[in-house]
Amino acid sequence: MGHKSDSNDSINSDLDPSSVVTFIGAVNHDEFRTQSSNSSAAGQSLMSRLTVKTAITNCDILKLITQMMWDDEDDEDEEIEDNVSTGQHNDGVTLKFFAKYQNLDNAIETVKKEYLSLLTTEEIPFDTNLTESRMLRLRDIRRTHKVQIFISDKITIYGRQPHVKDAKLSVQSLLMEFKETDEETLIKEMVQWSYFDENFPANLQMFEDKVNAKLEKAYSQKKKTLDWENIKLDIKKMTFQLRGRKYKMKRQQNLKDEVTPDTWSPMGDKELIKIVPVTNGPEYDDIQATFHRNLPSYRIIKIKRIQNKTLYHGYQVLKRKFEADNPNTEIEVDGLWHGTAVGSVDRINKSGFNRSYCGKNATAYGEGVYFTRDIRYSADDNYSTPDHHRIKRIYKCSVLVGRVMQGHHRLKFLQESYNSAVDNIQTPSIYVIFHDSQAYPNYLITFSNQ
Repeated sequence: MGHKSDSNDSINSDLDPSSVVTFIGAVNHDEFRTQSSNSSAAGQSLMSRLTVKTAITNCDILKLITQMMWDDEDDEDEEIEDNVSTGQHNDGVTLKFFAKYQNLDNAIETVKKEYLSLLTTEEIPFDTNLTESRMLRLRDIRRTHKVQIFISDKITIYGRQPHVKDAKLSVQSLLMEFKETDEETLIKEMVQWSYFDENFPANLQMFEDKVNAKLEKAYSQKKKTLDWENIKLDIKKMTFQLRGRKYKMKRQQNLKDEVTPDTWSPMGDKELIKIVPVTNGPEYDDIQATFHRNLPSYRIIKIKRIQNKTLYHGYQVLKRKFEADNPNTEIEVDGLWHGTAVGSVDRINKSGFNRSYCGKNATAYGEGVYFTRDIRYSADDNYSTPDHHRIKRIYKCSVLVGRVMQGHHRLKFLQESYNSAVDNIQTPSIYVIFHDSQAYPNYLITFSNQ
């Protein structure tokens, strides 16, 4: 591009045509190459685009170079599509240096250093399904922020530092939106909230998915009201007012087609949760035998069967989804164990396994909820924490493991298309899940070694 000179003449005023060198600054910044050229004409194409009369160390040159890189790519819609979907890097721009040979190495090294200082990379893990329509949303972010986005087991954003920073916030916000949409769809399959004008009860209207999900969450958390767009929805009275009219609300669980396990005790139509003591029979004998083989020094105090229609329905909905996504994979593992503390029991019985109160003690294979084939692991005091009477608690569970990946420390999100993480791919004994509906607590066992 140029060498330092006391004159303001054209950059190639005293250029020796035999010392033209091409510098390729690839988007993959690990790759920098120089090529010699004996043709001064080869440099004219670039000089028609870049006429630089300042010193090589001027950072503005590098800003212009990176501007060229991203501006040129904006016109390549097909290339954008390839980058987002397959993660292929392009070749960047070609820079031709016109300089004395003794100054060339310094010039290239300076440009390389300045070039790299302007660029950065950010990686974002994700655990949502990226459909084609969702990929298009990511491409919009790429165009808007003039960055490159590559997708593999994580989303990688590459480009100029301020642009990458803004793009990262946009991608994170978009992933949160995708996750909320998935959750809303799952809740809608389980429960549908509706409303009607009390003067026209036949005119039943369904709440949109977002409001439906918020109402169901508020209901499960026993909240009395929910404020939505300046409207107070009274969950206790199942009413709200809009423009002087009074409306009534209905909550309908989609449980009529869901068959409950044969082992469950009878439940009323409106009975959603029932905790049933198990004192004998095959269920009791099976758990008792497991304790005798693996925990001979412990005695079982109580065994309770958890009959939760809402949890079970959500588990079955997710199971059908996993089966559709992974037709040739073992989806479910029964008889896995999860140790817990007394303070989490009520929440697990009512709402299932949530990372906020079930995934605090173990992180070796990811920051999720842990289940194990080995009851001795879950019976350890670190996981089934003794209360002040030295009584411990452990759940026997069914878990939707689906397609598994190797877990590791600091894993917060699964790679795309995977459903759980494990300690060993070939012979897994520990499973880590990241979705609240992915496990069902079949039995709660209270036990002690006293």
